Amino acid sequence: MHEKSRRWQRASVTVAFASAAIVAALADAGQQTGLPGAPAGPPPGGDCASSQPFAGEQIATAVRPISRYMMVSAWHLEPYSDAYLDDVLSDLARHRTAGIVYGTLGATTAFLRQRGAGIDEARLNESIYRKAQQSEADLWLQLRIYDNQLVVGDASARNVTAEEIVANPAAGASYREALARDVQLYDRYFRQRCVVIVFEEAGIYHAPEGGGTFWSSSPKRLRRPNYRDDNIFGERFEALFREAYRTIKSINPACSVGMHLGHSAVENKPVLAASFDRLAADSARPDFMFYDLYFQAQPDFERYAQKLTERLGFITGTLRQRVMHLAQLQTMNDFQHGGGRTPSREDIDRVVQLDEQLGVSGLGFYTKNALPTTWFGNGPFSPNSVGQATLYESAKDRWDYGLLKLFETSGVDFADLFDLVVEPRGSAPVTVSLYDQKAGSWTAVGTARGSAAGEALATVTVFRALDASRYMEDRRRIALGIASAGSGASVWVIPSEPASRFRTADSLASEIQRSGTVSGSRAEATVETGRSTGSATVCIQ
Repeated sequence: MHEKSRRWQRASVTVAFASAAIVAALADAGQQTGLPGAPAGPPPGGDCASSQPFAGEQIATAVRPISRYMMVSAWHLEPYSDAYLDDVLSDLARHRTAGIVYGTLGATTAFLRQRGAGIDEARLNESIYRKAQQSEADLWLQLRIYDNQLVVGDASARNVTAEEIVANPAAGASYREALARDVQLYDRYFRQRCVVIVFEEAGIYHAPEGGGTFWSSSPKRLRRPNYRDDNIFGERFEALFREAYRTIKSINPACSVGMHLGHSAVENKPVLAASFDRLAADSARPDFMFYDLYFQAQPDFERYAQKLTERLGFITGTLRQRVMHLAQLQTMNDFQHGGGRTPSREDIDRVVQLDEQLGVSGLGFYTKNALPTTWFGNGPFSPNSVGQATLYESAKDRWDYGLLKLFETSGVDFADLFDLVVEPRGSAPVTVSLYDQKAGSWTAVGTARGSAAGEALATVTVFRALDASRYMEDRRRIALGIASAGSGASVWVIPSEPASRFRTADSLASEIQRSGTVSGSRAEATVETGRSTGSATVCIQ
């Protein structure tokens, strides 16, 4: 065990629990029921009568009436581990933020097949929907209609281009049937809070000359914006969206249906404005617009702000649409100025502030680190050493910070929230659960990874924004469970803090053991897992 770990363990035993403030009881793994990894039955007893009631930070944020969302799916990272989905969906639910999952038209599309044989999207997404329900998380569905494998007539499934869907009635019928299958499955789980985004980045992916050629390899892309090309795109997508809107509304009239366009489609404003007028005349006008623009793809913040202000002004003003902005939290890909660029904490703050000034109806973040962080000129926040990985798995501090910024717009009373800091004892990950006093059952919190061999510091994972009214009995005691193939974990309970006072996991690792560095109530415990599962009652101090 690292020296830091040994110091923490001594602190938890000799300082925090000198007067029997923790009562630990081992649970037999063979008797576990319900939640995987949770102890069996009710929590162990423990006398916390001498403890002081939990007192969190006396800070509250104002409610801002916007939608909040983070990407759960990440293109080319399918399928996802159960641990990732369980952790992310629980985190989103705690932070009152929706997740967004991709859908494509076809059982297995070209993109999915690149991830491995036998990936069936319906089974993949239904497993996410079920986990989201268990976690009480909201999900939105983003349908990537350009990524499809449609059966037209007697032919085998194939990618069908926008121009064929518009021109060939059989292709149009196959398109509507595939849309309906995806939406019906999603609606089965989220009928009362259905949100579907119709995504066609044809301005990037499909060349106007047809035949499914990617515009990225077309010389026409060099001359954009081009009225003729954008008009062709506008006419095609207008028809595709009209059919999608009608199909989705026929399944769930209350479903909110949005349009997500590529950047080039927004460049030629007269074309898009005329298209929206025709959609309105056909009662197929989008319920909102979904638009992504990333700061690090621009030369500097001033030009980013100018471009975002102008484009969102067009969407809300001329098109008269509510706009949901997808902002950058990720390390970017190679295109434009974004190669290996990661936003700094200041960058994230400025983007959120700008969106609030522009009056967006929704704000959220893209969450796939495309590349390792390779540029450090802006002081990147939580730089990631690997690419092609989710933020949660490769830069969790950045995920936590972005999610906290969104959470604060929902109106947060930090006096009722606490964080759980977990250090596995050894290299094996540990699964953490808390006993929900209101529900009378164990609830999964997340998985903390163990320390890799040779790491200089102990590895800690922070689970933030946990509700004291749910997990604390009389605000004096917490029942927690640890499941691991290792020997357990050291755990700290501390008050949650707003984003302005955010501390990374490494910062907490160095501060939490020192008296006075973490204000307010706190508790510490070392939980042994024995054969696989340990549980403990932790008293607040």
